[in-house]
Amino acid sequence: MDIRGQFSFDRSSRMEVPGQSLINFYTLRTEPHEGLEVGARLKWRGRLWDVESPPARYSGPRATAHVTVTIRERVNS
Repeated sequence: MDIRGQFSFDRSSRMEVPGQSLINFYTLRTEPHEGLEVGARLKWRGRLWDVESPPARYSGPRATAHVTVTIRERVNS
């Protein structure tokens, strides 16, 4: 399934393991999609990302209804 949306940087945090890699988090704003829920995987910019937050739904006219989720970059993907 292809998902089109708007990505915006949210935050970075350090892993708590030797090497202290950075983990990036982005917010994805898109139309509601089946399967876009916590634990789902997305491929963006050639990397795998995990959906970290349940979809926050914003209702309204069809032109403005959307959901937002936080995605986390998978390390070593």
